[in-house]
Amino acid sequence: MTIKAGDHGEPETASPHILLVEDEMIIAFDLVDRLEDCGFTVDGPHPSIARALAAIEARVPDGAVLDVQLTDGAVFPVADKLRDMAVPFVFHSGHASPEELHERYPRADVCTKPCPIGTLESRLQKLVVSRK
Repeated sequence: MTIKAGDHGEPETASPHILLVEDEMIIAFDLVDRLEDCGFTVDGPHPSIARALAAIEARVPDGAVLDVQLTDGAVFPVADKLRDMAVPFVFHSGHASPEELHERYPRADVCTKPCPIGTLESRLQKLVVSRK
């Protein structure tokens, strides 16, 4: 087993660990399937800020997919924590302005719902690969 510096103890061949923060369960379970089909390991869905922050404390993800409007408010505390930890993420929302999100989080990507199959996955893959 080969361990790289900064890993969480997984073998080098481990699939990227993705935090999924989404409160609409039909969308969430579709995203889980899509991301797993692309080789990601998915943690979630987490429908609230509180649950997402707890998940980050339990394990730092390699990347994340964030809906903006959650059951307990806007996802920004989660995005701020991920940004501060240099974890790449993609916003996946139908209710937020891509321009405002890019202004606040210039390194994040934005996919507006509904997002064509493959678009979110490829953007997330690019962000996660560029981090390594």
